[in-house]
Amino acid sequence: MNGEKIDKLAARLSQSKAGSPGYLAGYHRARRQLEEKLTEDERQTYRATAKEWSRGKLPPMMQQRYAHGNNSNGLKSTDFSELVC
Repeated sequence: MNGEKIDKLAARLSQSKAGSPGYLAGYHRARRQLEEKLTEDERQTYRATAKEWSRGKLPPMMQQRYAHGNNSNGLKSTDFSELVC
């Protein structure tokens, strides 16, 4: 799903800054609300992307976001298929 949309909705629902405990509590609710609005075609696209990322390496831009976002020197393998219904 579009991460920016989820971030904005989570901030609005929680009325908190990104990364704060209140924001994190609202993030799941925001993701679920946006997920419920997806068409079946969009769901299939997200499932296929999650499956592709789980089988191999993340695209370079996602690797960079993951590494910088976690202050990590290395990347960890992640199963993204659980992020999509």
